[in-house]
Amino acid sequence: MLLLLARIVFVVLLVSVTFLTVTPNSQNADPGFNLTRWLAEFFLGDPLSSDKIGHFFAYCALSGMAILAHLKLFGRFFPVTILLIIYGMILEIVQGIGGARSAEGADALANALGALSAYPVGLAFLFIVGRLLGARADTEKPKADPALP
Repeated sequence: MLLLLARIVFVVLLVSVTFLTVTPNSQNADPGFNLTRWLAEFFLGDPLSSDKIGHFFAYCALSGMAILAHLKLFGRFFPVTILLIIYGMILEIVQGIGGARSAEGADALANALGALSAYPVGLAFLFIVGRLLGARADTEKPKADPALP
């Protein structure tokens, strides 16, 4: 049930990121949330670069949710992360072709860094949860002693 929920959340995130990437920004739109502006100023030295922080977190969420949803290619998680990076690059190119928005290499880089940074965190989370659930399952189910008849 949780796996299905994670997959649904992944699809919703993917559709949302795609929609927000290819649709034009409103001219009246605020250039980012206060948190993203603060993070952009702290890490990038420019609060107007808050969209890079948004790109980072969007692809971080996508990649992390792909791992939690157990989406694999060739039996591994990493190729899915690579596909998300390629997808982000393609969307940046589509932005440039559409004319309503401009393609930026820095956005593609933020997408890639977000996807890559979620990869080890997602794997660590799966490992920890697996260990905790495995330990709990061991305590809940007494194992038969092979020495007993």
